[in-house]
Amino acid sequence: MKRNLIFFILISFYSIYLNAQIGINTTNPNAKALLHVSEQNNSSDAIQSKGIIIPRLTESQRNEISPGDTENSLMVFNTDEGCYNYWNSTDKEWKSLCGQLGKATFTIECTSLVAKGKYITKSEMTTSNFIQMKVTVTKPGTYILTAKTNNNNGYTFQAEGTFLEAGTFTVNLSATGTPITATTSGATGDQVLIYNYGELICDTLRIVVEDSTIIPDFSISCSSIIVNGTYTVNESLTAANTLVMNVTSPTTAKGAAYSISTSTVNGYSFNASGTLTGGSQQITLIGTGKPIVNGSDEFTLTTNSSSGTASCSFTVKTAARKMKIVGLANADDSYNIARSGNLLNQVMLNANYFSNNQSAVYPVNGFEFLQLTSLSTTDQTSFSNFNPDIVLVQYNYFVTSSAEIQFLANYVANGGVLIYCSDGDGATTVRNLAARDLARSVFSENLMDVTDSDTNNLMTIQDTETLITNGPFLNLVGKSMGRDAGNNFRFTINGFPFDKATIIAYGDDSNNSIRAFVSKSKGFAFFGDGAPFAANQGTDPYNWPAKFRTTGGVTVAVPNTYSSVTSYNSHLFLNLMAWGINYAQKNRP
Repeated sequence: MKRNLIFFILISFYSIYLNAQIGINTTNPNAKALLHVSEQNNSSDAIQSKGIIIPRLTESQRNEISPGDTENSLMVFNTDEGCYNYWNSTDKEWKSLCGQLGKATFTIECTSLVAKGKYITKSEMTTSNFIQMKVTVTKPGTYILTAKTNNNNGYTFQAEGTFLEAGTFTVNLSATGTPITATTSGATGDQVLIYNYGELICDTLRIVVEDSTIIPDFSISCSSIIVNGTYTVNESLTAANTLVMNVTSPTTAKGAAYSISTSTVNGYSFNASGTLTGGSQQITLIGTGKPIVNGSDEFTLTTNSSSGTASCSFTVKTAARKMKIVGLANADDSYNIARSGNLLNQVMLNANYFSNNQSAVYPVNGFEFLQLTSLSTTDQTSFSNFNPDIVLVQYNYFVTSSAEIQFLANYVANGGVLIYCSDGDGATTVRNLAARDLARSVFSENLMDVTDSDTNNLMTIQDTETLITNGPFLNLVGKSMGRDAGNNFRFTINGFPFDKATIIAYGDDSNNSIRAFVSKSKGFAFFGDGAPFAANQGTDPYNWPAKFRTTGGVTVAVPNTYSSVTSYNSHLFLNLMAWGINYAQKNRP
C-alpha cells in the first residue's frame, strides 16, 4: 500500500512537469498561467469566497531566506510591515508592494493633535477644516491616514503620501463632509478615531460641532487669565502648559460652540473649543508647540464670539535653557559667584529674578556653578569639561600669562560670555597690562591701551542699546555706577575700537577715559574695577557696591548711596546677567 502511494505521488509530479501547468478547482487551467486557482469548479458552481495565503514572515525571518539571482520575484507577506514583499535580484533587495519604500514607521503625540477650522451643523467642510499632527518618522515609507468620528457625524479626514526620510514632520488631514449633529452642552465633542492603513493610532482628539441655529456670544474676563506650566527654549509643551480663564455667556447662547485660540508666537500656541453653558464658566486652553527663543511672548486671543467682546492680550515668559556659570576669583572666595554662600549666588537662585516661573523677571531653567581660583592646566581642563556659558572674573583675579589670555579669548571666540572685572595700578603694571592684552586678543585690536588707576567714585551709565543698560530689571541710562574701595582703572580713548565696542561708562564726566565697555558682536564685557558687583545687605557702599535686601525670604536689588548720590550696581549686575544669558542662549545652543 505504501509503495502504491509513493508511486502515485511520483506519477502526479511527472504529470505536472509534462503539462507545465497546475489547476486548483479547475481541470482546465488557463493556457498562459503556470498556476490557476479558480474561485469555482465550473461555470455553473457557486463562487467560493476564499483566497490564497502565501508565507507570512517577520522582517527578520524574511531576511533569513538570503535569496540570490535565481530567486527573482520570490514573494512573502511581511507581518512587521503589513504588506507583500518581493525579491528584486537586480537591486539585491526586498521590495514592498506598499510602495518602493514600504510602509512608514512613525509615532504621533496624540495629545498635541489640533483640529483647525470651524465645525458647524449643515456647513460643508472647506480647506480651512483639517487635522494637524506632528509625526516622528523612524523608518521612511508610505502612509495612508484616515479619521472618522466615533458617532459617524457626517465628516471624515484623510491624508496619504510618502516620508522620504526620518525626522519630524507636520501632516494635515483634509476634511470632507458636513457635520450632522451639534455637540450637546457640556460635552467634549465628537471623538475622532485616526487610522494608518486601517490600524487605530489615536483616539484622544475631540471636535466640538456648533449648532448652526444657536449663535455663540460670550466675553472673557481678561484679568482672570492664568498661565500654567513652564516654558523653556527647545522643550515641547505638555498637558501642563495651559491658559485658564473665566468666560461669561447669556442664556440665549447656551449650547453654542465656542472657539478660542491664539496664533503661533515663538513656535507655540494655545487652543480650546467646547460649548457655552449660558452663564459663567471656566475654560482651559491647551498649549502646543516648542518655544524657539527665550523672552516675553505677546499673545492675542481670537474667538468666534458674535459680539466681538471676547478678545484679550497677555504675555507668556519663555525661559532660557539651564545655564552654566564659572566664578573665577582669587583665594578670598567671599566674592566668588559660584560659592553657595555668596550673595550673588543666592540672588541668581532667587525665585523672583531668574527662576523658571511666570512671576520671575527673567526666567531661566536653572543654573550650574563651577568655582575656580586659577586657570592652571588642571583648572583649564575642569573649565573645558564644564563647558560654561558665562564666566564672571571677580576680585582679585587677573590673567597671569599669554596662555591664559589666549584660553579666555578662544572661549569668547567660540560663543562664550566673559565678564571681566579687574583692579588696576600704574599703566604699565601687571594687572593693567593683563587686562589690556586680553582686550586686544578678544578684539584683534592692538591699538587698545590702558591708563593709571582712577579714584572717581561715580560714573554715568551710557546707552549701550543692550540689555546691560536697557534691561529687564531697570533702565539704567543716565543713572550712576559706583566703584568699590579703590584700585580702579581705565582704558584710554585713543586707540579704542569704537566700531567693535560700546561704552558702558566713561572714567569720569570728561569722557576722556573708559571705565567699562561691551563688545558689539561678542560676549565680552569689561569693568575696570575688581569688585563692582561685590554684594552684601549692609550699608558700606565702597567695599560692597552692589546692594540687595531680603525681606520675607525675597531678595531684591536696591540702590546704593555714595554720600548724596545714588548708584545702581545691583541692578546693573542683574541686567548684565540677563544680557549674558540671552547671548549664551543664542550663541551656545
